Amino acid sequence: SSSDEANAIADKVAEFCGDVHPLQLNSVYFSLTQAAEGEIVNKFLNAGIETSEHAPLTYTFSRNEETGAITIRYSEPDGFPRHFHWETVVAIDGTATSTNIVVE
Repeated sequence: SSSDEANAIADKVAEFCGDVHPLQLNSVYFSLTQAAEGEIVNKFLNAGIETSEHAPLTYTFSRNEETGAITIRYSEPDGFPRHFHWETVVAIDGTATSTNIVVE
């Protein structure tokens, strides 16, 4: 079921982040919701492509081993006609900082 799939993804994210910093994990979870996808909304109208917070994205995770910060890089899915990305960095205290979208 989709609930089982969502729980499996949430479990993998929690495993990647670790359970030491619950505020960080909560911010990472939030950064994977539609509410965090505002950068993609209507960014490609000039190319005739309508996008919303429901658009598919590629998420790439990395962790800074020195600071513990988690970086989520959002980018285009396979087959999307434009290349783009933006990032959100989530500190161990749960503070999240995002860049603006870059369209290549």
